Amino acid sequence: MHGEEMKAEERMEMGKLEIGKLEQGVEQMLENAEGGIAGMEKKIEGALHAAEAEVGSAEHQVEDAVERIKARLMRKVERITAVAEEVTEIPRVARDDKAGVRRTLPSFLAKVMAEAESGADGKQIDRMLSGLTVEQRVAVKMQMVKAGMI
Repeated sequence: MHGEEMKAEERMEMGKLEIGKLEQGVEQMLENAEGGIAGMEKKIEGALHAAEAEVGSAEHQVEDAVERIKARLMRKVERITAVAEEVTEIPRVARDDKAGVRRTLPSFLAKVMAEAESGADGKQIDRMLSGLTVEQRVAVKMQMVKAGMI
Protein backbone atom coordinates (compact mmCIF):
# COMPACT_ATOMS: atom_id res chain seq x y z
CA MET A 1 0.00 0.00 0.00
CA HIS A 2 2.90 2.07 0.23
CA GLY A 3 2.75 2.69 -3.45
CA GLU A 4 -0.75 3.85 -3.22
CA GLU A 5 0.10 6.27 -0.46
CA MET A 6 2.82 7.75 -2.63
CA LYS A 7 0.52 8.16 -5.48
CA ALA A 8 -2.01 9.86 -3.21
CA GLU A 9 0.69 12.14 -1.82
CA GLU A 10 1.86 12.95 -5.32
CA ARG A 11 -1.65 13.69 -6.35
CA MET A 12 -2.04 15.88 -3.28
CA GLU A 13 1.11 17.77 -4.16
CA MET A 14 -0.01 18.20 -7.74
CA GLY A 15 -3.41 19.36 -6.52
CA LYS A 16 -1.76 21.91 -4.25
CA LEU A 17 0.35 23.12 -7.17
CA GLU A 18 -2.71 23.39 -9.36
CA ILE A 19 -4.55 25.28 -6.61
CA GLY A 20 -1.56 27.62 -6.27
CA LYS A 21 -1.56 28.24 -10.02
CA LEU A 22 -5.30 28.89 -9.93
CA GLU A 23 -4.88 31.29 -7.01
CA GLN A 24 -2.16 33.14 -8.91
CA GLY A 25 -4.39 33.28 -12.00
CA VAL A 26 -7.30 34.60 -9.95
CA GLU A 27 -5.05 37.19 -8.29
CA GLN A 28 -3.77 38.27 -11.72
CA MET A 29 -7.33 38.56 -12.95
CA LEU A 30 -8.27 40.67 -9.93
CA GLU A 31 -5.29 42.96 -10.50
CA ASN A 32 -6.20 43.31 -14.17
CA ALA A 33 -9.82 44.04 -13.25
CA GLU A 34 -8.74 46.64 -10.69
CA GLY A 35 -6.45 48.26 -13.28
CA GLY A 36 -9.29 48.28 -15.80
CA ILE A 37 -11.64 49.82 -13.25
CA ALA A 38 -9.07 52.50 -12.41
CA GLY A 39 -8.64 53.25 -16.12
CA MET A 40 -12.40 53.50 -16.57
CA GLU A 41 -12.66 55.82 -13.57
CA LYS A 42 -10.02 58.10 -15.12
CA LYS A 43 -11.85 58.09 -18.45
CA ILE A 44 -15.15 58.86 -16.71
CA GLU A 45 -13.55 61.70 -14.73
CA GLY A 46 -12.03 63.10 -17.92
CA ALA A 47 -15.39 62.92 -19.68
CA LEU A 48 -17.09 64.63 -16.72
CA HIS A 49 -14.52 67.45 -16.73
CA ALA A 50 -14.94 67.89 -20.49
CA ALA A 51 -18.74 67.95 -20.11
CA GLU A 52 -18.48 70.51 -17.29
CA ALA A 53 -16.25 72.69 -19.47
CA GLU A 54 -18.74 72.46 -22.36
CA VAL A 55 -21.64 73.33 -20.06
CA GLY A 56 -19.69 76.30 -18.71
CA SER A 57 -18.90 77.49 -22.22
CA ALA A 58 -22.53 77.07 -23.30
CA GLU A 59 -23.65 78.96 -20.20
CA HIS A 60 -21.39 81.90 -21.09
CA GLN A 61 -22.65 81.85 -24.67
CA VAL A 62 -26.26 81.91 -23.48
CA GLU A 63 -25.51 84.76 -21.06
CA ASP A 64 -23.82 86.74 -23.85
CA ALA A 65 -26.76 86.11 -26.18
CA VAL A 66 -29.20 87.25 -23.49
CA GLU A 67 -27.20 90.45 -22.95
CA ARG A 68 -27.13 91.16 -26.70
CA ILE A 69 -30.90 90.60 -26.91
CA LYS A 70 -31.47 92.87 -23.89
CA ALA A 71 -29.36 95.61 -25.49
CA ARG A 72 -31.25 95.28 -28.79
CA LEU A 73 -34.58 95.41 -26.98
CA MET A 74 -33.51 98.49 -25.02
CA ARG A 75 -32.56 100.27 -28.28
CA LYS A 76 -35.95 99.37 -29.74
CA VAL A 77 -37.74 100.57 -26.61
CA GLU A 78 -35.84 103.86 -26.81
CA ARG A 79 -36.83 104.29 -30.46
CA ILE A 80 -40.45 103.44 -29.69
CA THR A 81 -40.43 105.91 -26.80
CA ALA A 82 -39.01 108.64 -29.05
CA VAL A 83 -41.67 107.97 -31.69
CA ALA A 84 -44.39 107.95 -29.02
CA GLU A 85 -43.19 111.33 -27.77
CA GLU A 86 -43.28 112.69 -31.32
CA VAL A 87 -46.78 111.31 -31.82
CA THR A 88 -48.02 112.93 -28.62
CA GLU A 89 -46.49 116.20 -29.83
CA ILE A 90 -48.55 116.19 -33.06
CA PRO A 91 -51.95 116.94 -31.44
CA ARG A 92 -50.44 119.83 -29.45
CA VAL A 93 -48.93 121.34 -32.60
CA ALA A 94 -52.21 120.81 -34.44
CA ARG A 95 -54.10 122.59 -31.61
CA ASP A 96 -51.70 125.51 -31.82
CA ASP A 97 -52.14 125.68 -35.60
CA LYS A 98 -55.93 125.53 -35.27
CA ALA A 99 -55.83 128.46 -32.91
CA GLY A 100 -54.58 130.50 -35.84
CA VAL A 101 -51.56 131.74 -33.98
CA ARG A 102 -48.95 132.88 -36.43
CA ARG A 103 -45.72 133.89 -34.85
CA THR A 104 -43.96 135.40 -37.87
CA LEU A 105 -45.10 137.16 -41.02
CA PRO A 106 -43.12 137.36 -44.22
CA SER A 107 -42.06 140.96 -44.83
CA PHE A 108 -43.74 141.04 -48.23
CA LEU A 109 -47.09 140.01 -46.75
CA ALA A 110 -46.72 142.48 -43.89
CA LYS A 111 -46.23 145.27 -46.45
CA VAL A 112 -49.27 144.19 -48.48
CA MET A 113 -51.41 144.02 -45.37
CA ALA A 114 -50.24 147.43 -44.18
CA GLU A 115 -51.15 148.99 -47.51
CA ALA A 116 -54.50 147.20 -47.55
CA GLU A 117 -55.28 148.59 -44.11
CA SER A 118 -54.33 152.07 -45.26
CA GLY A 119 -56.95 151.93 -47.96
CA ALA A 120 -55.18 150.49 -50.98
CA ASP A 121 -57.58 149.44 -53.67
CA GLY A 122 -57.85 146.00 -55.31
CA LYS A 123 -55.66 146.96 -58.29
CA GLN A 124 -52.80 148.04 -56.06
CA ILE A 125 -53.05 144.77 -54.09
CA ASP A 126 -53.09 142.80 -57.37
CA ARG A 127 -49.94 144.65 -58.49
CA MET A 128 -48.19 143.84 -55.23
CA LEU A 129 -49.15 140.15 -55.53
CA SER A 130 -48.20 139.89 -59.21
CA GLY A 131 -44.92 138.09 -58.41
CA LEU A 132 -46.80 135.20 -56.82
CA THR A 133 -48.42 132.21 -58.49
CA VAL A 134 -52.19 132.18 -58.86
CA GLU A 135 -52.54 129.74 -55.96
CA GLN A 136 -50.38 131.93 -53.73
CA ARG A 137 -52.36 135.07 -54.68
CA VAL A 138 -55.63 133.34 -53.89
CA ALA A 139 -54.27 132.15 -50.55
CA VAL A 140 -53.04 135.65 -49.60
CA LYS A 141 -56.34 137.23 -50.58
CA MET A 142 -58.28 134.63 -48.62
CA GLN A 143 -56.22 135.41 -45.54
CA MET A 144 -56.82 139.11 -46.03
CA VAL A 145 -60.58 138.52 -46.38
CA LYS A 146 -60.52 136.39 -43.29
CA ALA A 147 -58.70 139.14 -41.42
CA GLY A 148 -61.32 141.65 -42.66
CA MET A 149 -58.82 143.73 -44.61
CA ILE A 150 -60.55 143.58 -47.94
